[in-house]
Amino acid sequence: MLVLADKYPGMLARDLSGYLYARSTGHFASLMALINRGCLRAIRSGHERLDEDLMNRVKNDAAAEKSRKEFEPRSRPACSAPARPPILKAAGSRHDAVDRRTDSPLGFPSSG
Repeated sequence: MLVLADKYPGMLARDLSGYLYARSTGHFASLMALINRGCLRAIRSGHERLDEDLMNRVKNDAAAEKSRKEFEPRSRPACSAPARPPILKAAGSRHDAVDRRTDSPLGFPSSG
């Protein structure tokens, strides 16, 4: 198991999600290989955290790079994360179609 000494909550999900999606083109195996290689480089270099500067020096697998080159001209810039639809509870639950992130109907701000 690789553990980075300078890790922090949100390092991948908040700070690198758009970048990692663009580099892996949404392929899980490519994503995992990229993160693993990034962790190895971060440890060996003494950087101990993942960021875009370090990740730019990490090679990705050939399939992801080929797919990225085909996908890149039609995609958004690598720095922007893809838009996410609201997370809805299943129909028939106490509150049908309630956005769990705001706990209000269809994502409207709650009044309380």
